[in-house]
Amino acid sequence: MDQRIERSKSALRMAVFQLLQQQPYEAITVDDIARRAGVARSTFYVHFEDKEELLRASLAAPFDLLSQVVADPVPQKVIVAALAHMLHVREAGVAMLQGGARPVIARTLATHLETRLGARGLHRPGRLLLPFAMFSHMLADAILAGISEWLQAERPMSPEELARVLARQATALIDASRAG
Repeated sequence: MDQRIERSKSALRMAVFQLLQQQPYEAITVDDIARRAGVARSTFYVHFEDKEELLRASLAAPFDLLSQVVADPVPQKVIVAALAHMLHVREAGVAMLQGGARPVIARTLATHLETRLGARGLHRPGRLLLPFAMFSHMLADAILAGISEWLQAERPMSPEELARVLARQATALIDASRAG
């Protein structure tokens, strides 16, 4: 990929995260993001349709890692790495998970979970008591609630401990939602 394109995209991703720490998602405009990134508004639209697409793209890599919490077996080290990163950028995580960006974040994680759950065959009709998309969203909300509380805790448990809890929680929800 052209280095200028990657630089612009990276600047836009950083800008949206920085702005989310300062103001609510709904108050952030494309102009704000472009200005903070040091690019023209038209450059924003070359790369992204809107701020939601930018946020989804910005979360793709960490959520691809985090969604492995439903893999069988769960790659514990991968989940721990994702959670350790979230703990490192704690303020941004809390701001994002408490604000208007939460629905976008939940849909993004649900999409990644659907891919992982689908690989386990859970997308097939009759495998779950709930519709597949509904289950994926429910699971995403449960995972994000746990992470949100963890990030806000005065003395949070270690990423290793939370990774184990999230994996057990995901397994329990999957098992409880299986048909038959």
